[in-house]
Formats: sequence, structure tokens, C-alpha cells
Amino acid sequence: MPLKRCPVGISIQESGRAGQKQPSRQCYALPSRLSNRPKESHKTDSTDDLVPNIRLRLRQWEAENQRPEATGIPKDSGGPGRARNLVIRARLLDEIEPEEGEPTALDEALPDSDGLLDLLPAPSQFRAGDLIELQDDGDRASMLAVCLGNFHGIYHFYTMNGKWYPTPITKSQFVVRNFADDKALRPVIEKLPKEALPFETLRAMKDLRMGPDRASGAALLRTMNTFQENTQVALQQYATRFQNAREILAGGKDRYLTLEQITSRLLKWNIGMADKGIPQHILFAVHRTLMADNVGFRLIGSLGPTKKTVYAVTPPEDVALIQNMQTLARLFTDTPGKLKRSLSALDSSVLGRSQLGRFVLKAREAIDQSRRYRDWTPHGTLSPAKKPRPPVRTEWTEVDLSILHFMHLWAGYDQFSLSSSFHTVGSTILRAIGKYRDSEYLAASTGWTFLQEVGYLSPWDIHSRYTACVPGVSVSRETGFERMQLGSDGISAQLTPDRFADTRKEWDGHQVFAIDSKDTVDIDDAVSIEKTDNPDEHWIHIHVADPASRIPPGSRLAERARLLPLNLYLSGHQSNIWGVGNEVQELFSLGPNKPCLTFSGKVNNNGDLLECAITPSRLKDIVFITPQEANRAVGFEDSRQPPAWATTKSFQVGQSPPEKPENRKLVTASELRQDQLEPLQALHRLAMAIRKKRLGKGAVPVFALRPDAKASFDGTSIDKTSSGLLTCNGDPSISIRWNSGAEAPLVTNAMILAGEIAARWCADRKVPIPFVKQSGAEKHLELLRAYTERVYYPLLLRGEEPSLEQSRQYFDLLGRDDLSTNPGPHFVMGLDAYAKVTSPLRRYSDLVAHWQIEAALLQGNKDEAGKDEAVAPQNLPFTAKKLTLEVFPWMLLRQGIIRRLGNIDGNDAYMHQALLRAWKYPSEHDSKLPDTFRYTVSRSVQGWIRGRLDWFGLGARMVPDGLAKMGLRTADLRRGDVFEVKLKDVDLHLGEVLVEAVARASTKEAQ
Repeated sequence: MPLKRCPVGISIQESGRAGQKQPSRQCYALPSRLSNRPKESHKTDSTDDLVPNIRLRLRQWEAENQRPEATGIPKDSGGPGRARNLVIRARLLDEIEPEEGEPTALDEALPDSDGLLDLLPAPSQFRAGDLIELQDDGDRASMLAVCLGNFHGIYHFYTMNGKWYPTPITKSQFVVRNFADDKALRPVIEKLPKEALPFETLRAMKDLRMGPDRASGAALLRTMNTFQENTQVALQQYATRFQNAREILAGGKDRYLTLEQITSRLLKWNIGMADKGIPQHILFAVHRTLMADNVGFRLIGSLGPTKKTVYAVTPPEDVALIQNMQTLARLFTDTPGKLKRSLSALDSSVLGRSQLGRFVLKAREAIDQSRRYRDWTPHGTLSPAKKPRPPVRTEWTEVDLSILHFMHLWAGYDQFSLSSSFHTVGSTILRAIGKYRDSEYLAASTGWTFLQEVGYLSPWDIHSRYTACVPGVSVSRETGFERMQLGSDGISAQLTPDRFADTRKEWDGHQVFAIDSKDTVDIDDAVSIEKTDNPDEHWIHIHVADPASRIPPGSRLAERARLLPLNLYLSGHQSNIWGVGNEVQELFSLGPNKPCLTFSGKVNNNGDLLECAITPSRLKDIVFITPQEANRAVGFEDSRQPPAWATTKSFQVGQSPPEKPENRKLVTASELRQDQLEPLQALHRLAMAIRKKRLGKGAVPVFALRPDAKASFDGTSIDKTSSGLLTCNGDPSISIRWNSGAEAPLVTNAMILAGEIAARWCADRKVPIPFVKQSGAEKHLELLRAYTERVYYPLLLRGEEPSLEQSRQYFDLLGRDDLSTNPGPHFVMGLDAYAKVTSPLRRYSDLVAHWQIEAALLQGNKDEAGKDEAVAPQNLPFTAKKLTLEVFPWMLLRQGIIRRLGNIDGNDAYMHQALLRAWKYPSEHDSKLPDTFRYTVSRSVQGWIRGRLDWFGLGARMVPDGLAKMGLRTADLRRGDVFEVKLKDVDLHLGEVLVEAVARASTKEAQ
């Protein structure tokens, strides 16, 4: 949520009656039970005799009146804040669409050479005996359930209503670990199918009540019922304080609080009482209170266990705005009834009498202006520009801007849950504007396009930028995140003198290679090699940019990096961790006479790391070269290919941007001198030896290629008016490629070596840094080795994509990556100890490691034998306790949000934009879409069909319409079924692609 808010500035005093207009409701007659019918005076037929006759007549009627299978409406599956049906309602648990499975290799992006595993899917989230809250839209309908375990890649739960609930994956916002013991679980687990069955079969068995029953789950039901009763007692006992939670918490300065902190403040518990442990049923009562108030609170993520779940407290000014808007909307809807006209038919003489009416008039004017230059579409965006437009002319008052901000909260930030009544406020405004009669629903997706038409958002903005907010950092409506304001002195006031200015090693006469793509602007690592007296041993030096030597931990730059701990690499929205322009890059990016921290390792020809050293240094000569040219120079060719099913290798919409001038002198392979080529080849040879050594310890042998969508904004412009509205011209060009050739194994393995050097060096001196390890893999090491060697890695090496079950098994054995102040093995890296240290210009964890290492270097204690001693903790910027409790949890939460936005959601958003433009608005510069696509079913449950297209593996949902023409029902579909489909809809706001089947692919085509 942004920190800067539009002023509330809205008076709720309007002319006319101040009563509330109640929304009308449709009533549906339900058939009465037979036992409730009036008794008949005669008994010619018994009920038993009637039943077979009724069934026969029903079957005959069905045969004579065949209709397509009734299914759920695909576009009705709104997530939080995405109301997609007309009678906004909470749904029953059985109506919920199952969560999508774990990300496949296509979902995983590799942001940098030593961050290969940052986005690997997490292992199983729940264990047998855990109590979780199953829910649909996060608001009205939820249910407690106990996890029975994960068998053959399927979770099995036993719900509080005595039902068995299998699902491939689910999410929960509240978990109680080890809630039920083995004795209570055993009778229920014994009722589960023993063999591995498809999820569709398990779902059918559940519907037929062939699994666990109430008798077997009696003990679990009693335990859950007791928990629920205790929760209700807590809700009643603290009812007054819970009802005033919004006011109590909004008065403080903290905008982000954990569940534990919120509970302590609401119940006025001191630290000592909280430290003893807050009962789980009280935490659950508080959690339900917060989730029921979607105006005052918003769940952000978790810092660890459930009590560390983080909630955002809505700023008081936004709460007041939302409440005032609801009152304004109610008063405004009284007018049509008095005048006997519809909202959209109200003219200026009537609208000019109220604040909301005057806003509607201005909105109509702004929309009319916009549509001269861009068409409105029902696809959650505007059309490409038809011609250049002049600056926005509409003058907006402070009150108008507050209303626009409310619309942004509704349609951009998804402030309201699916079943919230506040959706009607936004819909009422859209209905009054009267410009969206072609819209299927006046829902948030239409609200998003409204904001684009009036110039509040750009036509190419990305919805997930606002739904995935980084705590403490405001989103800029123009681009990326809001920058820091540093004053006239800029960053110079935030810098200290170089602590190693007089002691840095000068790398004279040494060939140093900086290997990065030509578009890279923050050059934060380079490599070099040095001979020793032993021809079988060499020193490999990894030179890393050194901002830590001049940016102290307590500075404003450091604090901003803490809040935004990772660079955002999303086209058009790139943001660095410092919250400023290019000043830090220009000062510290590697180049001649630039400071660096050099991580040196003596490596033999077998890839063994023999010695380690870390030295503050200064570079002299440096050779800049791209990964592609480096690979060409050493004779390496990337053998990876896009998946066999991928029919599209590259795609482009819009005119390709002109080549940008190089920001540094780049050399090609053919331009390298012999004295440059030889060390580069030696580096490659040793890098491959290091890789072989890591593979022997379980490292992943190969990572699949992924589609990479990039947008260029060279042909666009954004002009901002004094009121903050945007005039946008042009459209971005978007290119999609499989990211082959973007990595050089020389660089990848050298960066991993630097991480190993740092980890060993710090471990020897007892220096706490963010060590990355996989504790779970240690527990299953033998089984994990056997599974990867015999099953999982052979698939990767053959270029095949593992199945969902195989990936689930792999990640369950592997466990998640842990950040720790103590070193430990990392199975997937194939290392005994590892830490990230090669990107301090764009990753906060590396910066923390550099601060700790440099403090240790300054201390420089040695024993009598000349060996380094343990560093005194008081001389370090961060203690192990501070890192563990304060730094790591928040850093992981924020990094996860940024990575998801930059590498998955943002990438998908640009693919959706390219798909829509090529489909509905093709131009001479665009690649041509095929008439149909091949679609592989991932899951089909309860009328919901999910799968992937052969167009870059893009996820899509298949509507059931076309299946009936082929004589198929959704229940007939199985994972892996392949269809020929055509596009039905692409909605950029929802991030949704709908397709319709036109034919079933033959077995040969499916392969």
C-alpha cells in the first residue's frame, strides 16, 4: 500500500434525504423436503413405489432434452478484490476452484548467475497433524481442517464438517502445527486409498463418500470443535476490543504488524505475557477479526510461523475515504428514484448538485477525450494508440483526486475481498458515468480501464504492481517505486570516506573480465586468474563492487536497501535498491580505478578449493565482454533447447527498438588478444572442473530454458500534469524469447565459487552472515541422492519436464532454502557452505555480508601462529541474533514479493499484452499468431479446466463450450489431454487467458 495518500477531502453532506437505499436481492425458491409436505388423505402409492417412476421419467426427459453440461462460469472465479459475479456471494468449499499446482520450470526465472535457485518452488507446506484454515475468498467462508499428509503428491485433509478433502495444493493463512496426534489421525488415514490415484479419481471418490467418514474422524472432530468453541469464547470475551481493532491499531505509527504484535496490542498484553506464548485459539480469533475487516487490514505475508503473519494496517485517511465514499454512493443512488431516471441518464443539471455528480461529469468528459485516441476494450486494458494525443485537459479538484484514489484502491490494489459490499461503490460510479454499457460486468476490471481512460494509470500498466506491494515502499504510478528525496546534496551526504583507501591491493598488469549482457548498467562482478608455482593450481579471483566501504549500515541509502532488498528488473519499472537514480551505480560499478572486494580461491585442476582469501582491492585494466562472446571465445555452446512442444521460438509486437549505443566498450571473441584469450580459456576450464565437483555432490545438472518477455518504451512518452494525471502516447514494443545463451558457465561457476569462499572465510572466523543452506536435504540425503540420480536428474538431462508428482517428491525431499547465521550444506548447489556475495549493488543480503566481512577485515586479529582468530561480535554491524530475528525474516518476505513481480507476474503480464495486441490489434510490425493453439490439460475439476498453451507455455483456462460439440464433458478430461483450441478472451487486469476447444489433438500430435 502506498504511503502517500490523496487527501480525503470529501463531505458526506448532500442535498436530499440521507436514508440508505437497500440493494435489492433476488430470491430463489428451493424445493421443500418430502417430509415437510402436507400429508395426503389417500395412500394409493407408497413413496418407494414413486421413486423408480420419477427416475425413469427424469431419464426420459434428459434423453429428449439434451443440454450442454452445466458448469461453473470460468470468469466467475475472482480472487481477493476481483468480484466476478453479479450477486457477490461467498461460495461453499466444494465450489472453490483448486489452487494451481507448483510452478514448473517455465515459471522459474533466473535473475542472476548466482541466484539460480531463488525461485524454486517451496516444499510441502503442511504436515500430518497440522490444523489449517481452508478458505475460498479470504473473507466470509472458511473451514478448519486437519492435514492427514501428502501422499503421492496429493494433500489430504479432514474438515470440520466431517468430510475428506483431497487437493494437489492449497494455501492457508492460519496454521497450527502438530494440532492432532498420531492416535487421532490413524483411523482416518487408514480409510484413505492406499495406491496412487489421479486427482480426478480421488475427487470422484470423495463425492461418492468412499473415503474417511465421521466415525473414523470422531477424535479429530472433537478436537477441532473444542478449538472452535474456545475461539468463539475469545471472540465474545474480547468483543469490544475486537470491534474497535481498526481504531486501536490505526492510532500507532506502525503500518505493518505481525499477528502476535496485533494480539498483544488489542488485549493489552505486556511483552512478558506474550513471550509465554499466546494461545492458538486467541490468535485465530484475532486473525478472523482482521480478515473480516477488509477496509482496515490486509494480509501481506509471513515472517515464519503463523504468529509472525504480517498485516498492513490501512492508513486512517484511506479508511475515512472508503467510508465516506460508501455514504456518498448511497446518497447518490437516491436521486434516480426521485427523478424516475436511471443513473446513467442523469444530466448535468442534476449531477452538478453533488460532489459525486460533478466528478461523473468530468469523468465523462475525460473518457470522451481519451476515446478519440484509444478505444475502450472489454479485455482489461485500452487499445493501442490510434494517433498522438495532446495533454489531458480535464481539471480535477482535490475531491476528484480522492475519488480516483478510491477507484484505484478498488481496481488496482484489490483492497476489498470478493464478498465485500464496497464493490458496489465502484460499480455505482461506473454505472453513473454511463460509458461502459458494453462491459459484461461493472466490476474491478472495468474500473481499471476507467482509470486508464481518465489518465490516472498508463494504458500499459501492470495490475500486479499494486497487488504485490513491498512493505514500506510506495509504488509510483509512472514507473517502478517512488524514489527517496535526499535534498540538494544528493547521495554525497550519505557516504563516508573509503575505509580501505590506503590499503587496497592494486591489480596492475592483470587481465580482469567483466562478463555481462550489453544492457547491464550495474557491473558488480568480474573474474580473473593467476598462476601459482604449481601448474596444477591457480588462484581464481572474483572481484565484486564495494559500496559497503562507503555506505554505512545506518545511512538512509542502507535503510532504503533494507526496505527494497532486491533490484526490480521489470521492463518499464526498473528500480534499484537505493531508491535513487544512477548515482550509486556510477560510483561503484566496476571499471578502471574503481574499488572492489576480491574473493580469491586457490583451485586445482580437479575443481577442489584449497585456500581462501578476501582482499579490498582496486581494479586497473578491465575487459568488458558479453556472455555470448565469452562462450564463443572458449568454444562453449549451450545445448539446451526450448521444450519439444514449443511451436514458437520468438515473438514480437510493435516495431523493434533501435540498437542503443554501448554504455561501455565491449569486445568480441575475435577481438581478444592472445594474452586475453588464454586466461579466459583457463578460467573456463577450471570453472567446468568446479561444476563437475559440485555435480558429484548433488548439484542440479541443468536448468530448463524459460520464456523471457521484454518491453521497450522507446516509442512512448508520459507527461504528468500538475494534478498528477498522465498523458500517455505510443505503445511499448514487446519481444518474447527463450533465454538461451544468456548464461556463461564460466561466470555461473565463478560466482558460486565466490559464495563458497565467503562462506568458508566467515565460518572460520565465526562471522555471522546470511548463509544459505538446505537443512531438509540433510535429513533425507540418501533418499534424495537416489531419487535425483535415478529419476529426476535424468529427465532434466534429456530435456524433459518432470511431472507435477515428480517435482513435488523432489522438493519435499529437498526442503526449502534457509537463511542462517550458521553455515550448512546446500544440496542443489553441491556445496558444504554457501553465501551470496557477488551482487551488493542490487541485493541487500550481499550488502549485509559485505558489511560483516569488512568489519572483520578491519579488526584483523591473528593468533601467535598468524592465523585469523574469531571476530569479536561487538565489532560487527549485526549480531547473529539481530540477523536471525530482525533482518532475515523481513528480507525474505520482501525479496519474495519483488522476485514474483519481476520474474513471474510481470513476465506473464507482458506476454498477455503481446498476445492480446497480436490477436485483436495486429500491425505490420507484429509476429503472426497461429489460428489455433495446442492446449495441454493440467487439471479438470468441477468444471474448471486449467492447462498450458504451446505458445511459450502460457497458462490458460479452457471454457467448456467447445467440449459439448465433441461429445465430451469436463468430467471426462484427464491431465495430459491435448486439444486444438482458439482464443476466447484475454483479460489483462485479471491476468487470464480463456480458450475454447475446436478439436481433440491426435495421439501423434499430442506427442
